[in-house]
Amino acid sequence: MLWDMVPSIITALLNWRPPPSIILIHCGGNDLCNIQNGKLLYNIKDTLRQLMSSLPNTTVIWSYILPRRIWRNAMNKKAIERSRARVNRGVRSYLHKVGGKAIKHTDFDDIHPTLFADDGVHLSYIGNDIFINAIQSALELFIKYPNRFLYPDEL
Repeated sequence: MLWDMVPSIITALLNWRPPPSIILIHCGGNDLCNIQNGKLLYNIKDTLRQLMSSLPNTTVIWSYILPRRIWRNAMNKKAIERSRARVNRGVRSYLHKVGGKAIKHTDFDDIHPTLFADDGVHLSYIGNDIFINAIQSALELFIKYPNRFLYPDEL
């Protein structure tokens, strides 16, 4: 999924469901090789601003874009990883200022091969279990401690 699809998907969901108490967004990785990171970051912040403005009682949570073993269409993997880190930091910083929350996925920092499927892009079963467990733990933390902003804490 690409970032420009996020607003229309959320709008469609809100047409047949009441506003949720939490929206967790995990998207943007497929855009990194196709859009300059400054433009992607601008688009993400703009979408989040609109979302938070139209849903003031909904907590918005950003799930960090994960690293990949293979970035399709990338000319320079290291440059894409730097862009990924910049976008994640930028979104986290923005959400910290406006009352959102963020989930870092530190278990994926070393890009261990067993966490990824053979294509190097998607998660393996183990990687998916770790990812879902982090999401669950973060949601539990944010619900129990509403003033917390980041999962896991930065040391």
